[in-house]
Amino acid sequence: MTTVDVDDVVRHAGEDDLPWVDATGGIWLKVLRVDAASGIWVVRNRFEPGVRLQTHRHTGPVDGYTISGRWHYLEYDFTNRAGSYFREPAGSVHTLDVPADNTEVTEVLFVMEGVNLNLAADGTVESVTDGTGTLAAYEALALAQGFDRPTGVILGLGGSPGARDDDRARSRRPHRTPVGPGVLCRGPVPALRPVPGRGPPCP
Repeated sequence: MTTVDVDDVVRHAGEDDLPWVDATGGIWLKVLRVDAASGIWVVRNRFEPGVRLQTHRHTGPVDGYTISGRWHYLEYDFTNRAGSYFREPAGSVHTLDVPADNTEVTEVLFVMEGVNLNLAADGTVESVTDGTGTLAAYEALALAQGFDRPTGVILGLGGSPGARDDDRARSRRPHRTPVGPGVLCRGPVPALRPVPGRGPPCP
């Protein structure tokens, strides 16, 4: 008998396998991969014009690719546009800002290692966001917005600490459950906290 490590198996999640959820304040979220053991998490975000995220520090490196629109960090002098790729070292501190005069939604793919430390104005850590917490928020928002529980997220060998064996097995299979467009509702996602006053308030 041959045994195969699940991380040696090709896994796939199609565009329709995972819903876009409204993560409040003009931010949309799709979680693609979470590996609790390695600390790697992969998400796609859509940002409406005028979105500004809370200043944060990454404990690990981040890779990103801009699919559409444009955005920048307030602390740096470059602008990311469709086709831009960037790499941030661990310890980077910045504030993601989407210009209010954008004429389209900005979409970015982020590959993160470690956690995000969300910073207060005085530089102290206000909250911590990681892949497993973002996955839990994504699942809760999906259910609240009328979707089935997302089962297409690719989980690492260990999965999330609370994941059941059947969840991990299901995440390794292709999924063909059709999903519709996100239903607008406003709920907090710690990983994607807009700056107060920038975007619609939560009820």
